[in-house]
Amino acid sequence: MNAKINTTHTLTLDAAHELLAQARSACAQRGFAATIAITDAGGHLRAFERADAAPFLTAEVAVDKAWTAASFGMSTDQWNQYMGEPTVAPLAQHPRLMPVGGGVPIVLLTASSLAGSASPAARRCRIMKQLWMRCGRLG
Repeated sequence: MNAKINTTHTLTLDAAHELLAQARSACAQRGFAATIAITDAGGHLRAFERADAAPFLTAEVAVDKAWTAASFGMSTDQWNQYMGEPTVAPLAQHPRLMPVGGGVPIVLLTASSLAGSASPAARRCRIMKQLWMRCGRLG
């Protein structure tokens, strides 16, 4: 038997904290107190923070948004749009699905996965790669 093993990259705790700090800074620059949840690819919480002025309900919402974005690797804005489709609408009954804007998937990349592509998705990946390179967490 020839078993094939897939290699994956893991979001380290240090990287999750760096992403949390970046998100906190971006929210502060826009003048709002945020609740921020960072999960790994399996939707497991890696870092979390609720600003003093953020309503308590945002704690659960932020975690579920992060879980939703991680579940299929797409933003909660996209999930919101899909909820209008009859074939997808029943998923709205899932207790953790939070198709409300603000949840964004984190994509861990290698440099070779970006070569030569000019698509919008590749552009977003390059931006994420730049963040990871700046954070020193890629690889």
